[in-house]
Amino acid sequence: MSTTRRDFLRYAGLAAAVMSQSGLFAAATKSGPSPLLSVGYAPALPATSGRLATAPRSGSISGDVRLTIRGGARAAQYRTLPGGVAIDVVYPNGRNCYFWSATRANGDLYGSLALHDGVSLSIKDLAAKTEAPLILGRTGVYVFALREGANDVAPDWNRLDLVREGNRFTVPGVNVSYAVLMVE
Repeated sequence: MSTTRRDFLRYAGLAAAVMSQSGLFAAATKSGPSPLLSVGYAPALPATSGRLATAPRSGSISGDVRLTIRGGARAAQYRTLPGGVAIDVVYPNGRNCYFWSATRANGDLYGSLALHDGVSLSIKDLAAKTEAPLILGRTGVYVFALREGANDVAPDWNRLDLVREGNRFTVPGVNVSYAVLMVE
């Protein structure tokens, strides 16, 4: 049985409708807790530093978009451990394509990708082999807080800043693995 993009969006929308506030964008996975803790948001990249907010929950981007990873890292307590976190792009035909990861070997890989007709992602915990679907609702800067352990807690985005360090962006004070994604 083949799944169309429309079917995928319908199922993903249904999953989004049943999410709890604590799981903001994440749907539960069969093999364990969702690797996506929560999502922070800023309307644009700051010149030096800017306050984050909780990501908006509505909408679905359509048309041509460009995704660019602008920063990210594993949490300090996981950097020497096997596994890691990853973000894959899910194409309308259902095929996943590697986009970004932070592992023991590296966390500074950056990429850019042009997509047509929306943005669907798969957020993964590589050690636990869990993943969560995610559809982004608008352009801007998203910061994904990624779960790697049972004690990881979603950050309070309203107390955190997105900080420019050259061409890279960081979130000082965040205690979980994270990725910074620009959607334009």
